[in-house]
Amino acid sequence: MIICLRMMVLLTTSFVGCKPESLDTVRHQQEWTLSEVNRIGTLDEPGTSLTRITDALLAADGTLLVLQPVENMIRVFTPDGAPRTIIGRRGGGPGEFTSLKSFGWHEDGLYAVDISTGRISLFDVSGKLIEDWSPSLQVPEDQTFPPVAWSMLSEGRILVNARQAMRARVDGTGVPERFFVTDLDGAVRSDGFELSTINSRFAIRNPNNPFTGYFDSQPLTDDPLLATHPAGEFIVIVERGVGGVEAGDSAGVRIHRIVPHGDTAWTRTLAVPAVAISRASRDSIVDPIIERVRGARGPGLNPAQLEAALMEVLYQPDVYPPVERVMVGYEGHVWLEMKTMEDRPSGWLVLDEQGRTVARASGAPDGTELLDHRGGQAVGVMTDELDVPYLVRFEINIGDAGGG
Repeated sequence: MIICLRMMVLLTTSFVGCKPESLDTVRHQQEWTLSEVNRIGTLDEPGTSLTRITDALLAADGTLLVLQPVENMIRVFTPDGAPRTIIGRRGGGPGEFTSLKSFGWHEDGLYAVDISTGRISLFDVSGKLIEDWSPSLQVPEDQTFPPVAWSMLSEGRILVNARQAMRARVDGTGVPERFFVTDLDGAVRSDGFELSTINSRFAIRNPNNPFTGYFDSQPLTDDPLLATHPAGEFIVIVERGVGGVEAGDSAGVRIHRIVPHGDTAWTRTLAVPAVAISRASRDSIVDPIIERVRGARGPGLNPAQLEAALMEVLYQPDVYPPVERVMVGYEGHVWLEMKTMEDRPSGWLVLDEQGRTVARASGAPDGTELLDHRGGQAVGVMTDELDVPYLVRFEINIGDAGGG
């Protein structure tokens, strides 16, 4: 199957004239090597066990804050990895959460967003609640589901998700995900942008009840990536696979930096070698999903029907997405986890605040998802052999690029 590339980004400035730059010719001044400092949440460290980790922040003094959505709380650890305090808890009262979605720095403290209640809570650095409020988000005329606050931005702005893609889970349409920017009271200040989600998830529906079935993430999605600066100073969108390509050609990667009031600060386009997916690798990705689907009861189908239905809805391109993840560090660097060989990730390409390539980074174990970078350190999440998550703090050692 030829890779299916579809991308929609509607912004306030045009991207026409962005010339692709070959990854092989990208100049960078430094090689960054990540070396492990400590771990948090491993089974041999009592009192530090962690549930699912969706984000983490590094404070200026090395304190580590960890978002725990399952428990609806933020765990705080010292630079040495010892538990310090907990911010928030499950509940509907002040400073409590029912569905903790995101957090970040805001002025001299911390913000946290509860996506279910639409409430934003502000805490000081010690974890004491300062205030919380629920902005009255304006609803576009064509809106099906109520919009939700996604993250806070600087300059008194909020990034809002219009949840148009929720309709795709109900009626099967490829509705793009729509984001826009409001002020703190919820009034729309920027039309924002739309991101394709057509290959992000799949659904096997019950023929007797289309609102039930089996729903999961597409393992090889090449839909765009979105990341927000930890203090909301800008948003990054990464288009993966710009222009139709087949295995052996180059896959375009386009990176946009968007400032809080909605304008595009810069756009950078790279040509990345397209890496073919071998049959063995494809099987190793698809087989676990087949096993999960066979154990599902919601679709109301027998195992053979389930597997056949899965093969129809599973997105199986010929090549890997050229960028697997994006991370934005506190100091403004954009980290792109590149895929330029099949057997393992190839490390990270690091861009500075102007979009210039400043370094290539490597050294973190395969499977590490980097979450933040600040003050010569980075933090990432990994899972052990039992799929239990834990955090790893890395020191970044800087060396010359050696003429690269």
